[in-house]
Amino acid sequence: MDSFSPFGKNQLVKIPGEFEEDKVVVPSSEGAKVLFAGAGLTEDQKKFAVKVASALDYIDGDCAFLEIPKGQFFELTEKATSSYELIVFTGVYFGNSALNLKMPKYSLQRIYDTPAILIDELETVGKSRDKKMHLWGELKKLKS
Repeated sequence: MDSFSPFGKNQLVKIPGEFEEDKVVVPSSEGAKVLFAGAGLTEDQKKFAVKVASALDYIDGDCAFLEIPKGQFFELTEKATSSYELIVFTGVYFGNSALNLKMPKYSLQRIYDTPAILIDELETVGKSRDKKMHLWGELKKLKS
């Protein structure tokens, strides 16, 4: 009897999650309240991120940064998520995560009860008045 495989005969399939060797694991907070996670977080982008956080009354020391290279698989657990007050994903594609969700850009969502938002890369946001206003419009919801 022949067996059926949706992937074809002798095709290697990359399985995400615990079998993924080169994944980025989002750490639990060690005192930080806001996590900025994404690719290419330069010093200028980190300064802009701190400005964004300061609009919500956070200080420099409240911010943590996690580099997730483009296309890199990442894992975000409930324990890690709940250790932050806000998570800002910059230029991240959720198809590369163990989370089964579609997160629209510039729309405040909750991941495991923690506010989270997906935005373009910080450099792009910093150069666009419209994107900054859209981001601030969503983040204001956290203050009310």
